Amino acid sequence: MGQRPSKLSIGPPHPDPVVETSSLSAVQPPDPTYELKIKDQIIETIVYSCQRHAQHHSSGARAGFFMGDGAGVGKGRTIAGLIWENWHHGRHKALWISVGSDLKYDARRDLDDVGASCIEVHALNKLPYSKLDSKSVGIKEGVLFLTYSSLIASSDKGRSRLQQLIQWCGPEYDGLLIFDECHKAKNLIPEAGGQATRTGALEKGGVGALELVAMDMKARGMYVCRTLSFKGAEFEVIEAPLEAEMMVSSIFSSECLTTMLIEG
Repeated sequence: MGQRPSKLSIGPPHPDPVVETSSLSAVQPPDPTYELKIKDQIIETIVYSCQRHAQHHSSGARAGFFMGDGAGVGKGRTIAGLIWENWHHGRHKALWISVGSDLKYDARRDLDDVGASCIEVHALNKLPYSKLDSKSVGIKEGVLFLTYSSLIASSDKGRSRLQQLIQWCGPEYDGLLIFDECHKAKNLIPEAGGQATRTGALEKGGVGALELVAMDMKARGMYVCRTLSFKGAEFEVIEAPLEAEMMVSSIFSSECLTTMLIEG
């Protein structure tokens, strides 16, 4: 059980048993070289994320980091820790894109938990379409929280949220771009008639090829994927027989649905 990082001695262990798949656990991540300015509970992922972000592609763009942890491991808190770490490096703007506007309150809680209460979280859907850093709106720094659907939204006058974000970030933007629950963005199609893409590995090599890709990404320090252990968990299968009236209702509902599908 990976309760403590294999190559990091700083920070406390995870409060719950955390495990990886057998294939990923067989791969060692690179040696950590990044020195944090903050101290947070989810130290390992923040270190490797920042270490990865310090690298650049041939185009000059910063390298990204993929966090595939399951529910309960601490993705939100890790993201908050990354924002807080970047804040200490003078990067006072961040874009946090997620699936629902109400998750903004979770983002606020996570930032408070890591000691970043001074960082404001602004819900983009509550703001006008004018320039965000103008005198009337007055957002100079902080976290802009928005949804994937907001990226294709526009006002009646033709002003788009995307252009608004580009203007706020500016050409020299060097802050975080956080794509939370990024699998939900797979149907965002930029052009009419376009199709959402799939990975070539899934089409040609199946799940086995994807496991090899994940192992390689972990070895390069660009990917983590853990989940809470089920050790100690118990379950019981309970059969609940249906009464006669419920059986009749169920059969009738099934017949109605079948008819609608055939005729529709």
